[in-house]
Amino acid sequence: MIEVSYAGTDKVILAAIEASAAEVAGTVMGALDAKDAEMVSWIQGEELHGQILNQRTGKLAGSIRFLPATQEGTSIVGQVEGAGGSAWYGALFERGGTGPFDIHPVNKMALWWEGAAHPVRVVHHPGIPSRPFMAPALEHFTPEIIAAVETAISEALGG
Repeated sequence: MIEVSYAGTDKVILAAIEASAAEVAGTVMGALDAKDAEMVSWIQGEELHGQILNQRTGKLAGSIRFLPATQEGTSIVGQVEGAGGSAWYGALFERGGTGPFDIHPVNKMALWWEGAAHPVRVVHHPGIPSRPFMAPALEHFTPEIIAAVETAISEALGG
């Protein structure tokens, strides 16, 4: 008579799967970080350097950064953020600009600037148009991110 016992084997298999999952997660997070860093460079060099917006001070480009990927439950999250702090105006471009508005003098009776023909009581500003730079970058990089994650998973599983 032959007896085969699997007592405790389920715990060994589960431990191996958990160890493999941690390795896969680490590899995927590394791949996401690499793609996010590449996206930051692309936004700074392409989107904010003439393709979408022209760079003046560099504040908006300097505000673009990636946050290291994190594991949140069963999800792995990579993030690229920007338009914060002194570059708050970037959110206006990204999310839809502003409608037309009027500019009135605050401390004087009229507005005047170098090159103006004469002082004016009000300036009718046409508004700031929407010029998104983050969403197009994500759209551009999505296929590359998916491919990088698939490759990372395959490599981590030895495939």
